[in-house]
Amino acid sequence: MLPPVWTGLNALSVFSAIKQLPLELLEDSVLKIDFSEVQHLDSSGMGALVGLQKQLRSSQHTAIKITGASDCVKRLMYTANLHRLFLIENS
Repeated sequence: MLPPVWTGLNALSVFSAIKQLPLELLEDSVLKIDFSEVQHLDSSGMGALVGLQKQLRSSQHTAIKITGASDCVKRLMYTANLHRLFLIENS
């Protein structure tokens, strides 16, 4: 489960935890991240997410799909043009 406020400090711990996952077992090479409990995403959190995407794409051609994000978090991601890097599910 992701923390409700995703900042640089806890985003890096999430990033480290994801690195431990057996990503080769993913269906359709898509890593789904549930943002339903995330209330805020700061620039460091976005940076960690972008870093994760770069690592996954270069090594395993894995896409990241953001699910359950609040309208506020989705607006922030669209404003930062992160919809070009991530699949953002509309719920």
